[in-house]
Amino acid sequence: MKVFKEGLPLVRDPELLADVKGFMGQEATHSVQHAHVLDHLAAQRLESADFTRYVDFLFERLLGERPPLGAPLPEREWLRFRLAVVAAIEQFTAVLGDWILAAEALDRAGADETMLDLLRWHGAEEVEHRAVAYDMFQHCGGHGLPRYARRVAGMAVTAPVMLYLWAWGTAYLIRHDPQLAGRVRYSLTEHNRAVRRGLLPTWRSLGAAVPAICGAPTIPRGRAR
Repeated sequence: MKVFKEGLPLVRDPELLADVKGFMGQEATHSVQHAHVLDHLAAQRLESADFTRYVDFLFERLLGERPPLGAPLPEREWLRFRLAVVAAIEQFTAVLGDWILAAEALDRAGADETMLDLLRWHGAEEVEHRAVAYDMFQHCGGHGLPRYARRVAGMAVTAPVMLYLWAWGTAYLIRHDPQLAGRVRYSLTEHNRAVRRGLLPTWRSLGAAVPAICGAPTIPRGRAR
């Protein structure tokens, strides 16, 4: 939301401006729902504070107002890079959202109905506004051969970070879940077994998010969808 707020003065398309403001409103709602979920987990004696503090720290470095380690980037270029990162993140979350909407195996596995409804609502929101983040990036300097490197750089940073947070976050939650601690461990073997059962998206589907951002450079022809 902070990155998009910084980018609003660059938007000259009234339709895109309305979409971006709607995107920001959705993200504000997401933030409230995330807080409710974390409170619910804490009530179940599953503390997530250390994990969320680490995520906040990491994203403050990736999406903060100043480049990390004092990198000598002009302010406008740093904004464009952060818009590329946001667009890349939204590609991944949209893939996850599309998957959760059709993940019937979770119903058969007896997943908590309230949590599953919340995840599917969140998934629908992610699918809906994926194009807005990409359009914003394109509009503010993501198109054309000279600027194609921004798209690649955004995904090159985002993909390993998302993969790391997925694996580390899952392991953290399992370790701190009072019903699972000491009995279950996260491993690639168990992860792949869950994929085969339809309880997690495939690696191939996650990988499909990469070319969505890092495809061939395009010449702008109106709004990208």
